[in-house]
Amino acid sequence: AIVKKKKQGFGLPVSVWMRRPGPFRDFIHDTLMSRTTRQRGLFQSAAVERLLERHQRGAWDHAAELYILTMLELWQREHLDKQHGQ
Repeated sequence: AIVKKKKQGFGLPVSVWMRRPGPFRDFIHDTLMSRTTRQRGLFQSAAVERLLERHQRGAWDHAAELYILTMLELWQREHLDKQHGQ
């Protein structure tokens, strides 16, 4: 049965990593709450802060939203900021 079983993916515990103290949670927080991110003005800082707080408290799973916001900010740093010499 194991040999004939179809391939399947596996999920990473990103939501848990964002809740537990450690480098991943710190990276997400530091990226989203950095001065660079805030000055860019694309995200409402208070709303992002609420997402972080609610997720870390366990009130709601905001891992997907936080991950998307983080990746968008990192993309902007890599592609837009470097084009403008920042």
